[in-house]
Amino acid sequence: MKTRKLSVSFLLFIILLINTTNSYSQWQNDYKYKFKINIPSDWTIKSHIDGSDKIYDYSSADQNVAIQLRVFEAGEGVTNDLLIQIYEQNILSPAGVNKISLVDHTSVNGIPGKQGTYSLIQDGTEISLGTFYTVQNNIAYVLTVIIPNIVIDQKGPEIREITQSFIIDGFQSTNNIVKEEKQTTGLNGLLGGITQNNPSSVNTGVGENEITITGDKINGTYKFSKSGSYPIKWNETVVIRGLDNSGTNALELYLYNNKGTGAFTYGLATNGIPTFTIGAVNGKAVDSSPDGSSTGFLTVTEYNEGGMIKATFNAHVNGHDIKGSFSLPLSTPKDYGGYDL
Repeated sequence: MKTRKLSVSFLLFIILLINTTNSYSQWQNDYKYKFKINIPSDWTIKSHIDGSDKIYDYSSADQNVAIQLRVFEAGEGVTNDLLIQIYEQNILSPAGVNKISLVDHTSVNGIPGKQGTYSLIQDGTEISLGTFYTVQNNIAYVLTVIIPNIVIDQKGPEIREITQSFIIDGFQSTNNIVKEEKQTTGLNGLLGGITQNNPSSVNTGVGENEITITGDKINGTYKFSKSGSYPIKWNETVVIRGLDNSGTNALELYLYNNKGTGAFTYGLATNGIPTFTIGAVNGKAVDSSPDGSSTGFLTVTEYNEGGMIKATFNAHVNGHDIKGSFSLPLSTPKDYGGYDL
């Protein structure tokens, strides 16, 4: 998988080194992406484009605290769990950021999502990151606070006032957004431009499609008879989705760094080694980022884009024992808009 080799400066110091541009109005509105956020008038405000992602960088007057909001148009196949996996893998991990926790969270304005807590050490300074992830109305939002621990007590009330002002217009609506032509980088590029055109209604034989999981949160054996599987054109990633008759993701699995047959070990994409991760079982998240004890093996015995993909696997992931097999139709690689190439 092509990963974005970002230094820690992307996460903290790039917004402290930008030319200052004082805001003329406290409320910052983006009508295209349907959000607003209240930024103090003495804060520095800057925005730029990363491929098809829009990025807003805000920093305090004393340049000790940074807030970043990344937003892009996403397709119906983009879930919170997938957004988190790609962001952690391609933005946070390369910068040396350590994950502390990830929990379901609803903002004070009623926006459902997930809250991640992270940390890093830069030149001996302990820095905390808090990230709120949400996908609403086919738009993905990643709101991150970056603050040295030494100023948390001093700056905490001001930061909370800003982040709690974040509002998304009509976030309960399920209306689709009119798509625009997109570039092929940014988080949206890493997600592969997943759209509602995924082949989730393709039927396949149920006999070879089964997953069994045991653990403290999810237990059971689940069968699936439909495929939403496809390769992502822009990197060496294959998304496996086995859907039951109700459309639930009975299995959500990702293959990295090898489009073909062979053996994969469990883990995030690294150094070109074929690896795999399991994102969800029976519609419930299993692993947005594996802990150090997660292990497993997967063997692909047939791989044919536009044909079939067959594999068996056995893994221990974050306290769950998971095993299964699948024989699913595999679409051709997806470009933006979901069109076959």
